[in-house]
Amino acid sequence: MGILDASEAIHYLLLGLMKSNNGSGDSWGPVGPPGFASHSLRRDDLSPVVSRRYNVTTMANNRALIIVNPIAGGGHGMDELSQVRAMLMSAGWDVTMRVTGKPGDATTLAYTGTTEGVDMILVAGGDGTIGQVVDGVVSAPGETASKPMLGILPMGTGNVLAKDLGYPIPNPLHPFVFREAIQKILHGSVYLVDVGRANGRHFLSWCGVGFDAKVTQEVESRPEQKKLLGKAAFVIAGMMILNTYVGHKATVLVDGETVTKRVIMVLVSNIQLYARFVRIAQDAKLDDGLLDIYLFEGESGLSVIRHGISLVFRPSPPFKPPSMLKFRGKHIEILSKEPIPVHLDAEPYGNTPLTVNVVPRALRLIIPQVSERLFVNGKGQQRGSSV
Repeated sequence: MGILDASEAIHYLLLGLMKSNNGSGDSWGPVGPPGFASHSLRRDDLSPVVSRRYNVTTMANNRALIIVNPIAGGGHGMDELSQVRAMLMSAGWDVTMRVTGKPGDATTLAYTGTTEGVDMILVAGGDGTIGQVVDGVVSAPGETASKPMLGILPMGTGNVLAKDLGYPIPNPLHPFVFREAIQKILHGSVYLVDVGRANGRHFLSWCGVGFDAKVTQEVESRPEQKKLLGKAAFVIAGMMILNTYVGHKATVLVDGETVTKRVIMVLVSNIQLYARFVRIAQDAKLDDGLLDIYLFEGESGLSVIRHGISLVFRPSPPFKPPSMLKFRGKHIEILSKEPIPVHLDAEPYGNTPLTVNVVPRALRLIIPQVSERLFVNGKGQQRGSSV
């Protein structure tokens, strides 16, 4: 069974159950959609945080490890890997390539590479593979500054994180993007970014509890069907689960504040995008030392559909969306009488209870196209000497 491509696991919710808008990823504006309530720390309450930036081409030892998930995105892009290696070698890098064979391999390879002192790890895979590599790097002993920087060779179906960071994304008209991605990586900058830790495992993009995790769990339990149907497997599973899905009563604690609601999903996000086209966490920053938490209230599968309509289409009255609560914090606990499925970066990860913490500036991430919206201080300020 191969590693699950994370973006597939969340596309079904907003793209499979209803046709998306024009894909522009427009945000909601300063307040959010109807039914939205916000409970969060103010940015002014935060001490100033600077994203330290380094240039990729100034690395000293130039040892690179490429971790490849051969089944991500249907395996498209594998033929480009020899060219990727040649490009890196011509730029002065000593390149090692490792291929995953089962879930957890990416974490082990990243951990080993980090302890062996590689300078850069490139992930050829989707959001799930990236999440596993992040866990391996951050879990390894040593200070963040001594650990490898992380770059992305987008190979998944959705490539949500890669899109949010400005990497080139494969599509039917332009399926091979590795060479372009390498050029952007070699001319990119390295920023210190936050990660999340849920019940001991690290994630970079999201932690989800409820409906999306249930669909992920269902599809992952049928690997042959997933291999045959691809993204359609998630659409089919989502439609089937909708018929019988019921909300769960859950207690959510965020930095000491407690709320108990019947929810169909809880999303803890470290990035802005969700399901590739929807910028749910539009206030999320990669270096603010906080996670953005969303509680989607609801009783049944109908609530899932209504939330999806509200997020994608932002309809006007008389449509009344179900309630959604937002929090921002450093420490989150999710408790429930009945176990609720959990996913990390759209890979199944057991059930509640769940404890989530932010790990500030724990990862050195290569960002080829920096947007002011990604960081507290806009594009970030370079401090000190380049590595």
